[in-house]
Amino acid sequence: MIATSTLMPAVCGNAMGPIVTFGASRLAPPIRQILSAGVGHEDFRTQVEIAGKAGASGYLAGRSIWRDAVSNHLPAERAAAIELAGGRLDELNKVTRAYGRPIHPAASLPEAIEAMSDGWFSSWHPAT
Repeated sequence: MIATSTLMPAVCGNAMGPIVTFGASRLAPPIRQILSAGVGHEDFRTQVEIAGKAGASGYLAGRSIWRDAVSNHLPAERAAAIELAGGRLDELNKVTRAYGRPIHPAASLPEAIEAMSDGWFSSWHPAT
């Protein structure tokens, strides 16, 4: 469970687009996402990279990905646009994995095992 100080996002941003910061507390770091705001895909891809380098954890996009798919009504063009949208998602996910900041730091298996106390499971799932 992630504790936050607020459930409402705070929107901030600059010329590169809006960035949403969800509330943080001492138990959870802020979660930052960049919003597409309807810009073209190439511009948004660049913005996702810049935002990731600046500490964003991900993106929230709509038209930047699927604009072509909903504007085409001919079956062949629509199918091609849907495939293009899938490629755009793959590309944005690669950029996010390369530059985005994880919400929680990764721990190696030995670190995770060391952090667990003996009998950790007894409070997790009481016997019935």
